[in-house]
Amino acid sequence: MHPPDLRSLTLFLSVFELRNVTKAAARHHTVPSSVTKRIQDLEQQYGVTLFERRARGVLPTDAAEHLARHAREVLLALDRSAAAMSEFAQGARGQVHVAASASILMGRLASRIASFIAAHPAIRLSLAEEMTHAGLSAVLDGRADLAFISGAAEVPPGLQATPYPGDRLMVLVPPGHALWGRSQVGFAETLDFPHLGIGTMSSVSLQLGRQAEALGRAIDTRLRVSTADVARQLVAHGLGIAILPDGMTQPFEAVLGIRGIPLSDPWAERQARICYREAAGLTVAARLFLAHATQPAAAP
Repeated sequence: MHPPDLRSLTLFLSVFELRNVTKAAARHHTVPSSVTKRIQDLEQQYGVTLFERRARGVLPTDAAEHLARHAREVLLALDRSAAAMSEFAQGARGQVHVAASASILMGRLASRIASFIAAHPAIRLSLAEEMTHAGLSAVLDGRADLAFISGAAEVPPGLQATPYPGDRLMVLVPPGHALWGRSQVGFAETLDFPHLGIGTMSSVSLQLGRQAEALGRAIDTRLRVSTADVARQLVAHGLGIAILPDGMTQPFEAVLGIRGIPLSDPWAERQARICYREAAGLTVAARLFLAHATQPAAAP
């Protein structure tokens, strides 16, 4: 059996991602009939049905899910090869796809990205803000080269992890709050006050839930919001306290008149990690960025 050509795999992946033949055709500046013919050829070649046709699009089958994983690996390998050849021919070129949690972006990573772009202007860097589990999935699926994650999430089999400077969780309180004058606070003490929850699947939310359960208590969540920015505003209005990483609290204290107090619990000192498939399989651009991100900080 001959392997499918790259054009067919590329069109198949677009249909798989968009769930629509017409939209996939528009993405590649071709006609829907040409895309349909490519899909039919793949189905005939493998003897399987890849999509179930629906009134408003298509639904991938289990066979399509399996083929999509392998197709991404093939195209990713070709992209890495092209980047490597470009490195030999013209110096550092190519692109690197990075996924990172908001708390890491608010820390030193933003400055590292800026200095990397300045040092390697020919390398394109795409950045996606993702929660930990989504960032890991992006690396597994080949949509990201590197994922910067916080917290104690388990790294899936098949991925490697490199330590990265982490952060400390802080209790954000409004003026006049009972905890305002404290230099540090234990997590158990915060459970006596109403909390502002931020998301449900973030690494911080999951970690706080586990710690409260270990104490045999529940978090009194007065309100749940989707972003840290909204949570900070609500804290400033005295609607509750919030627990956030230091990089997402300290820059806003003076502006909003609120205060971040370090959690004293050992687990509140969080180690971050950079996750990737394997160093040898990274593109030249991704390896350069990994080395740049992990180099020691310059002395002040």
